[in-house]
Amino acid sequence: MNRTAFITLAVLAVAAIGYRMAAPDRNEWLPVARQAGTLPAAPPTATKTDPTEVFQRAFWKRPVAEDHILHAERREWADSKGVQHWQWFIAVQPSPALVKHLRDDNAFNLVVGVPSKPVEHAPDWFITRTITNQMHSPMGKMCLLFDDTTNTLYATDSGGGFSAGAPQPGKAIPQTAAAGRLPTSPPPKP
Repeated sequence: MNRTAFITLAVLAVAAIGYRMAAPDRNEWLPVARQAGTLPAAPPTATKTDPTEVFQRAFWKRPVAEDHILHAERREWADSKGVQHWQWFIAVQPSPALVKHLRDDNAFNLVVGVPSKPVEHAPDWFITRTITNQMHSPMGKMCLLFDDTTNTLYATDSGGGFSAGAPQPGKAIPQTAAAGRLPTSPPPKP
């Protein structure tokens, strides 16, 4: 390969990488299975509104006494194989510890800014139009909206179900216990 061809290929490779990084919608480069999909057209098979349960499943921790949960809803679409899709919404007046955990410690590795796609299928109480202090996941649907005027945190996330785990191992074959450390049969005869 001559020098001119090598330089041309190198310039084209750098240009392709630059174009890919500057793409307006980064999800277009993800495999179809990893893209954030739309919700199923059918209504959810289960809707849970227990505030503590939704809080725990949303933030992976228990609420403390200073966390005042205003609204909470978790929707699940399931079939015989288990949960295929889920979505949750929560509105909470957060404790300083929760704000530190979510915003300062950035427990979920979120980025600051307005997500490229609006929140879909939100309940009526989930307000997003006037909030500018937002954090969201770069490739997912998790979104935290901090309303500093009312000290309210609105949060949402959605995703697919879980893959089936490895099958259970078969039953072990029972072994007969030997009386000592020597074999129970005599050695072979020549």
